[in-house]
Amino acid sequence: MFRKTLLAGSLAAFAATSGAATFTAPTDVVAHTDEGLLTAATTSAVTSNYGLVLGAEYAANDVVTFTYSVALDAEYDMSGSSFVCDNNNGAGASDTVNFGFIAQDNAAGTLQYRVTTIDDLDGTTGVSSANMTCVTPEVELDTAALVAASSAVMTFSAATSTNITLETIATGVTVATSASAYSVTSQAVFDQTVDVDQDRKAFATLLPTTSADTIEFTPVVTNGTDGDSMTKAAGVAVAEDDGDVTAVNPTTAAIVTTVSGDWSFLDTDGATDGMQLGANTVTDLGATVTFGADFQTMIITDDDNAAAAETITVTKAVADTVIPNQTYTAETVFTYDTDTTVPATLAAGEWDLNGSNVTVYSMPFGANITPFLWVSNEGASSGTITATINNDGTASGVYELGSVGPRSNQHIASALLSAIDNAGDSVTDGSRVDITITVTAPENDVHVYGGYKVDSDGDRLNLETTQTFDE
Repeated sequence: MFRKTLLAGSLAAFAATSGAATFTAPTDVVAHTDEGLLTAATTSAVTSNYGLVLGAEYAANDVVTFTYSVALDAEYDMSGSSFVCDNNNGAGASDTVNFGFIAQDNAAGTLQYRVTTIDDLDGTTGVSSANMTCVTPEVELDTAALVAASSAVMTFSAATSTNITLETIATGVTVATSASAYSVTSQAVFDQTVDVDQDRKAFATLLPTTSADTIEFTPVVTNGTDGDSMTKAAGVAVAEDDGDVTAVNPTTAAIVTTVSGDWSFLDTDGATDGMQLGANTVTDLGATVTFGADFQTMIITDDDNAAAAETITVTKAVADTVIPNQTYTAETVFTYDTDTTVPATLAAGEWDLNGSNVTVYSMPFGANITPFLWVSNEGASSGTITATINNDGTASGVYELGSVGPRSNQHIASALLSAIDNAGDSVTDGSRVDITITVTAPENDVHVYGGYKVDSDGDRLNLETTQTFDE
């Protein structure tokens, strides 16, 4: 049952750009979903319609055209249809202008009607069509075209039988919209720091047997909104049927989120296929968590295909396991219509490393320059070395420069120059850059020296670093 609401001049009206015809808008225009429209069983996208107030004086054989910005459904056929505009004096007592169908072009999105008769029924002499009211057609649009366009608008024009313009409403009004039903929101991402002081077997401030981190996200299914339709009975004002145009929504078949990263550190039995967590735990309520065969993906499958908040907690409890520092990526895939999928990207965070980061300032580059870069490690654990460079605000890298062993020194200038060349990067001769060197070893154990020689002069100069500034 629909609530009927009589519409008077207080309804929103859209002014014509020429002539005086206006549209009166429904409260809600139908909002479909892309996935609902693209479901195989959906044949077309039904629109909302508008009230129409004529502004011109019409005569027999005048032609009106409704134009839609989106193609009509190929099977949609309005042949034989008609509509009536009247002056709302009551059934049988209203003057009327009667329109009959003459043509449609589905690809172009047009419907045309001709004035067939004009009836003087109100007891006064003559008929004035100005301010008569009627409603526009509810049409069926091509589903793929509406999805591609996101919205469909309607315009109106009227002309005499000799093609002289009577009036137009050239500013389009929206008759239907469509948007994806599927998205995912992030509430928390992985955000721990792997502690080199505990040989990378724990997160900072935690223990090797109780190192946990959590990711929280919510898959979202947003259904469309039913629209209102405008109706016109003889002799009375245009009325609105609330929710009469049904939005098309998908039926969700599966919701699966994949978090990509190296999860092999959780496996406790390399001799047995599949993830063997042992004392390690991965918990999630309302979902099933599995891992890819190569342990490079965590797969979270919603148990009932209902969009709901997910909280996944990963706890590393095996004391001797080393936790990798890494950046995670994630994607939620929604399946509808049995096997059609829609991906949505999700922020997943990272586990960084509290190792050493030292910046060497203003290293010159050029054919006449020999750079010196040394990493000294006085600790008992080795560390890998990477570097980035910043040249007047432009960063490049990360460049992998090998490793430095326990209680040893490593020259890295030549490795950095080679890495820059191998990456296809370059530094302009005569320029100076800042070089940030990262070592996966305890910060207090690592020292970096930077300097250079001007070959033609034999000069050797030291450079400032973040460590020398801190001294």
